[in-house]
Amino acid sequence: MSRTVRSPDGRTWTLERISRGKSFSERRQEPFFWPTVIATAIMLVLIGRLISLDTGWITWALIVPLFVIWLLERGLNFARPNIRAHTEGPPAETRTWRTTHRIGLGRIEDRIANEIENGRLEAEPPGAVLIGI
Repeated sequence: MSRTVRSPDGRTWTLERISRGKSFSERRQEPFFWPTVIATAIMLVLIGRLISLDTGWITWALIVPLFVIWLLERGLNFARPNIRAHTEGPPAETRTWRTTHRIGLGRIEDRIANEIENGRLEAEPPGAVLIGI
């Protein structure tokens, strides 16, 4: 799905949702990749340790919900698309925003479109973070 908006300088911008499917080498370049890997490893070690202690049903009552929440967060993180705006110019430019959540994606796209129409190309409206210029 793409959408066209016009900035105050007369350029036409095309907004589109793009999938975040990146290769492992591209993901390693993201700012929080390694802290996420370390946090995941620590969590898995702690879960393994708690299971090995076999403290009974209380352990399972704590571990299972935390693990399910973690799996949902990781899955939803990969499901969020980025929103890219491109103009042929002159000058040709591209901006990319990472959405901070999957719910309300249409509203996030509307906010980005409004910022472009108002000439604020560097803006980060609620629900989006500018990641590429």
